[in-house]
Amino acid sequence: MFLGALATASGACKSEGRGTPDKRVAEPATPKRPQKKRARVHVDASLMAGMKAVVDSCEVNLKSLRVRACKNKEFDALRGMIGPPPKLHQLLAISTVATALGDEDPRLRTVAAKLMRTKFSTSWGGAHVGSVSAPVARRLLRALPKLGTVQRRAAIVGAVHTASLAGGLQHAIEAIERDPDKQTQVKGWSAVMLYGRMQAFPAIKKLAQSDDRDLVRAALTAASSFFPYSAVEKAKLCPWAEGFLGRDDPAATTSPIFRKAGAIISRCRGEHLDRLLAFGEAQLTERAKFDRDYYFVYRSLCISFSRRFKDDPAQRAQCDRNFAFLESVAGHSKVTAKLRAQALAAISYQLRTKEALPILRRYAEHEVPQLRETALKEIAALEARAAR
Repeated sequence: MFLGALATASGACKSEGRGTPDKRVAEPATPKRPQKKRARVHVDASLMAGMKAVVDSCEVNLKSLRVRACKNKEFDALRGMIGPPPKLHQLLAISTVATALGDEDPRLRTVAAKLMRTKFSTSWGGAHVGSVSAPVARRLLRALPKLGTVQRRAAIVGAVHTASLAGGLQHAIEAIERDPDKQTQVKGWSAVMLYGRMQAFPAIKKLAQSDDRDLVRAALTAASSFFPYSAVEKAKLCPWAEGFLGRDDPAATTSPIFRKAGAIISRCRGEHLDRLLAFGEAQLTERAKFDRDYYFVYRSLCISFSRRFKDDPAQRAQCDRNFAFLESVAGHSKVTAKLRAQALAAISYQLRTKEALPILRRYAEHEVPQLRETALKEIAALEARAAR
């Protein structure tokens, strides 16, 4: 190679009009660096054609993302193209949707954003870090800032999943932090741990220190978005989540932070569940506090009781404590009748066996109509189940 370069240089130095070579020794040519081939982003022709068909045949509202008045149900057909095999899996479709998000036509961008919300905002079956190529993630993240606010809100969760699956979680976090729209930030933060898992936890812990309750709730949503937790993950997440008990506005009628923290703690079991139960008991005793968010937490602690917890003495004891707590809510005169009835139904919802009947029968003739009606309805359901 070196000799070939030298011969070329020597031949090029012949004097003009003369055949004699220049006697100077030519410097060896500097070898050129091989240029890297730009990675191609695959575009599925059928999927792109489906998106363009929606643009051509439907009314696409850029402000609301509504797609209506399609001539031949083009948007329904488009949504039906993406899904488990034999449909096009999200991992195979995302490169095409990312390309459409960066298109010059705002209507095509809007259709792609709507598709991101409907097909790419939840778990992608079988996906793992490394399933998406970096060029696809880059294309999508570069398209985000050029979208309108409504389109970014629709696309951000799918974009976070895409970047995370490409090994670019930090790029996703930077995109969230740069976004000027708070609602887009909340949606994005809520999604960073589904595939980022504990790699995203330092950023989530920092976010949860905010005075903004919406951002705190987003942090807790992120931590509750993946399951099951490993032992290492539990050791970090469970004590952290306990720190949010009692963080809601005491004057509010709802407890969204408690609900998110409770969803995490309920998966931790053991001593963490004891603290969750103790917190609920104290709130009821001291403040007559039991709202709809409490209801959703305590009705989920022992779902499928007979299959999962009945034969484990420690967990059986915790479930019995939970049922006793819910019955104390049902009997508490300062809690609304509707919530008292829901607490009673939550016992039956978890037990789903004749073990719930003695509790329910205590309320079958209760003076509060909602409690009486709920008890009779649940008794009938349990008896019908037992007869099958």
